[in-house]
Amino acid sequence: PMLEQMPPEQVEKRKEQMLEGMKDSRVDMEVKADGTFEVKAKMQGDTDVITGTWTQEGDVVTFVEKEENGEPKEDGETIKATIQDGNLLLKPDQEMPFDLIMKKN
Repeated sequence: PMLEQMPPEQVEKRKEQMLEGMKDSRVDMEVKADGTFEVKAKMQGDTDVITGTWTQEGDVVTFVEKEENGEPKEDGETIKATIQDGNLLLKPDQEMPFDLIMKKN
């Protein structure tokens, strides 16, 4: 079931499991001036490469996935992030019960 449908104690347990699984994870994101982006996500020993396009309206940046590991994504996910203190803040959704903050290197 989705997190919003789980009892609170199960949500907390799921959060702990997700954080444990992310211990050795790394996500690198390159946002390019030409309106494209590339994400390299290493999680649980696997590395995925996601590419797509981005647009900005005010302090909201919208990312649209176009390819994953070189394969076209017909129904690419759209992710909205907010620029906050010079970082990108991704708010939680049903699958991710915590905020993600992307910082510049």
